[in-house]
Amino acid sequence: MRTKTKKKLEHNVGLIINMLFERADQFTLRFIRNHPVPQEHYQIIRLIYMVLLLPENSLEYLRFSKHQLEQDILVLDAFNNDTHPLLEKAKEKLMIILSYQ
Repeated sequence: MRTKTKKKLEHNVGLIINMLFERADQFTLRFIRNHPVPQEHYQIIRLIYMVLLLPENSLEYLRFSKHQLEQDILVLDAFNNDTHPLLEKAKEKLMIILSYQ
């Protein structure tokens, strides 16, 4: 059974993650407004921003679906026709999160 403190901590972490993902959406929209990119790249750019905004020191405590993490890694691998440093960093971070699951 979860304690009240643990529930509160999980709720707070959830709120922080939601705020980070909203910020990633803002960054994505700003990027797309300033750089003309095809519509199919929108999701990949958003995924990269979402992953890069996750704090390094909390990666081992985050819980995501293992299946979703594997899919995200495959998407980044498939898109990896250019080796962009942010794309590589996002893929590395996803691999780290997957190792903690």
